[in-house]
This record gives sequence, C-alpha cells and structure tokens, in this order.
Amino acid sequence: SHGINPKFRQKPKAQKKFSKYSNLEIKLLYVSFIGEYKHQWNVVRAVKKLRDSGWNLKLFLVGKLTEKKATKKLLEAVRSQDSKGEFVHLMSNVEYEEVQSQYK
Repeated sequence: SHGINPKFRQKPKAQKKFSKYSNLEIKLLYVSFIGEYKHQWNVVRAVKKLRDSGWNLKLFLVGKLTEKKATKKLLEAVRSQDSKGEFVHLMSNVEYEEVQSQYK
C-alpha cells in the first residue's frame, strides 16, 4: 500500500470465471509514466503472444510519455504488434484526477 492514495481503494469485485476459450474480454490496465525501467513495450509484446494463443485481451496504458527512448520503444512495439489498433490503447494525457475512473 506504499504511496497509494486512499481514493483508489475499493472493495474487490466478484471475479468472473474465464479461460482463453470463454470469449470474455479481459481488460488489462497499466498505470505509470512511460519510462525506461517500466518496460511497457515488453508488456505489449506479451499481450500479443497471449492474444495469438487465444486470449481475448485488451491493454490500456495510462501514463505520460516522459522518456523519449522509452516512448520510442513503446510506439515501435505498438506499430509492430498491433498495427490495426485492435488491442493496445495508449492514453498519455489522462490527468491524475481522472486515473481513478480508469481503475473502476
């Protein structure tokens, strides 16, 4: 719980049972600035591999494009892994006050 604003806390939701054969869409949320040690480009590649194996995943990356080298790696990964814009959603202009709604 280090550094987490209490406004982000909520009661856990009942989890749906799913598998890669269930066709349920699974939304993945990664909230952080785009930085070299955050490795968002590797997350994009991993989600692509899971989608290719049958999982119905969508990835939402929420964070400012703060580091040029990391941003370049991320954008290259998105272009090569999701050229049709089917599953990676990059939201770089979300203000801190709006992040809570992304979690919900």
